[in-house]
Amino acid sequence: QAGIDSPDPSHVDANCDGIDGQITQAWFVATDGNDGAQARGNIDDPFLTLTYAISRATSGDHIYLSEGVYTQVVTLKDGVSIWGGYSRANAWARSTGYLSRIVVSTLTGGQLIGVIGLNLTSVMSVADLRIETADAAGTAVSNYGVHCTNCTALQLARVYVDAGTAGPGSAGGNGSFVGNGS
Repeated sequence: QAGIDSPDPSHVDANCDGIDGQITQAWFVATDGNDGAQARGNIDDPFLTLTYAISRATSGDHIYLSEGVYTQVVTLKDGVSIWGGYSRANAWARSTGYLSRIVVSTLTGGQLIGVIGLNLTSVMSVADLRIETADAAGTAVSNYGVHCTNCTALQLARVYVDAGTAGPGSAGGNGSFVGNGS
């Protein structure tokens, strides 16, 4: 089990710890997980939501996301990477066939946003997943699949982003006539 094993596009378990990635620096999330007080977030007892996993993670940690649909807005934390494409049902094997999806249909601050980031300056990755937002139903509603401000170290890899349509703009006011009246 020597060496660092970052998740890779070939899904190779380079350090022979049983998964593609580093089991010792990981938090696990699955659609049948648990966010309760006793939840451990490990390979045998994964968390239910990305939000909870991110709240427990510290810079340098990795979150491994099992296949399925996750419906919460994801607010990234500096230095915490998120990797999709795992399958809890298959002993946390990794494959392009295991689709991890973040699907958001509720407004946050008057906008639709799938993934939010602010001041991400430590190297981190979001990889191997799909981010989707619904079409906006209201007037003047912006729609972002990923909205990041000052995210100089964030790396997106093999991420499919499908942001829905934004809401129509608000109607403008009546103009005023400026002239000589003739």
